[in-house]
Amino acid sequence: MAVIKDIHGTIIADGAQAWGPEGMRTVTPVPLGELAQSHRHSLAQADLRWANLRGLDLKGADLRGADLTGADLSDANLTGADLAGARLDQCLLDGARLNKAWLRGATLTHASARDTQFENANLSHTTGHGIRLAKADMYQADLTGAHLEDADLTGANLMDATLEDSDLTGADLRGTDLTVAHMRHATLRGVSARGARLTGADLHGLRNMNWNGVIVDSRTALQVNEPLRKLLDIEDNDTAAPAADAENTNDTEDNR
Repeated sequence: MAVIKDIHGTIIADGAQAWGPEGMRTVTPVPLGELAQSHRHSLAQADLRWANLRGLDLKGADLRGADLTGADLSDANLTGADLAGARLDQCLLDGARLNKAWLRGATLTHASARDTQFENANLSHTTGHGIRLAKADMYQADLTGAHLEDADLTGANLMDATLEDSDLTGADLRGTDLTVAHMRHATLRGVSARGARLTGADLHGLRNMNWNGVIVDSRTALQVNEPLRKLLDIEDNDTAAPAADAENTNDTEDNR
């Protein structure tokens, strides 16, 4: 059986339903919901690997530096929880609520967080290679400096999110809403972004973006020093003309 200890080495529970490399093994479920609410123990740095925490109320829980590798947190309430530096690799977070949660520096490599709520969450400097975030709600989330290479962000809501200096190399952004997102100096090498919406986004210094099929307004397109107009779905016809005029003006000046 898995033994789960808190930061002081005190045994919190002597078993959990676990999904290990050889498949699922069923032992005694961990009663952590009441524990988190009672605050009798800090869950900071707790060993919760492969634990079944599905649907538990862990609102505001202190999970700093906890090892949640492979844990099932599907549909759990982690609103306002502190997960700074936590290990969430291969973790199941589908349908969980992490609004206003603090995950700075956490690792989420190959985690699954589909339909998960991260509204106003801090995910800055996280590492999430291959994370599945399809249809996740990340409105106004902070992903500054995050490493999300090969992430699945299809249909995700990243409106007004901050992705400055983030690395989304190889990510799938098809249908992703990045309206008014802050993306200065982000790296998007090899991304799939057809149908992504970047209207009003800050794209200054954006690196290696594949613009084929991206939905954007002409003013936003003008921030990028690439021949975009034939690739982009320009959303506002009223402002498309100035973009064309700007290009013609540059051509005229070059010919003088």
